[in-house]
Amino acid sequence: MGITVTTTIDAAHYIPDHPKCGYTHGHTWVITLTLWFNLEDEEVKSHLERHHMLVDFGALKKWFWCIVGEYDHTLLNNYFSYPTCERIAQTIAYQVKDRLSEVCKLPVRTINVLVSESEDTNVTVTLELQDKFHEPPSTVQ
Repeated sequence: MGITVTTTIDAAHYIPDHPKCGYTHGHTWVITLTLWFNLEDEEVKSHLERHHMLVDFGALKKWFWCIVGEYDHTLLNNYFSYPTCERIAQTIAYQVKDRLSEVCKLPVRTINVLVSESEDTNVTVTLELQDKFHEPPSTVQ
């Protein structure tokens, strides 16, 4: 099951040495986070049965804004040497992974972060997390 929240930021950037994007320009960036849960996981299944939801949308969106909001109304080159969609999505995905326990105590199997700088262009970064219920068996020596 995927739980998704989307937010937007307005930010400028330029791509050094790029013929078209080498000049400072701005976008309304659409940033989407999806957390994927395994419904076969007993902890996830039990939580859903008891609480009827896995993560509160409001709490998730507020928490996600704490990560991406720092980039709102900024020059992204102050944060990235090459502020491409790929680098931005990658950075946000790892920030989500590092801070995930702040908003979700359940085991998340996969994190997807999608960053769009226009209606017809986007990048998705997928991080597969080690699922504590699907760890490879230990080898006996």
